[in-house]
Amino acid sequence: MIRLPRCRSAVVVMLMLTAVFALAACSSNVKTQKAVAQAKANGKFDMVVQAYKDGQFKLDGAILSGVDLGSHFAYLNDQGRLPDSVLLEPTDDSDVKSVHLRYMATIADTYHFKVYYMDDGELRVIMPRSADKTASGDKDDSDSN
Repeated sequence: MIRLPRCRSAVVVMLMLTAVFALAACSSNVKTQKAVAQAKANGKFDMVVQAYKDGQFKLDGAILSGVDLGSHFAYLNDQGRLPDSVLLEPTDDSDVKSVHLRYMATIADTYHFKVYYMDDGELRVIMPRSADKTASGDKDDSDSN
């Protein structure tokens, strides 16, 4: 058994802790959040919508239901000012939940824009698939053979 003096063992422990902190600082989650912050600053997202409690959304400080948010996008469509990309982000009160994703997928499918959100440190895109397209696509493929 090798015995180290107390000061050497303390130095070894400090070096190991330093290495752990250095690796934690370089995690991909931190880099992705910085990339999202940079993209927001550069104007990559035309609009930012926040997920709020009970399936509600927060847009420019106003709390909206999913239906109200859909009405807002209908208004933007009438005005010819629909965004090309929307970032859905959590608030301090709530994370992005499946109900938020379902509402945003429906709205994105209706008005043809992309919705981005963070999932486990990765930036993901909501790509809605309408049921009519898949059902007819499968039927057409089987009939052509």
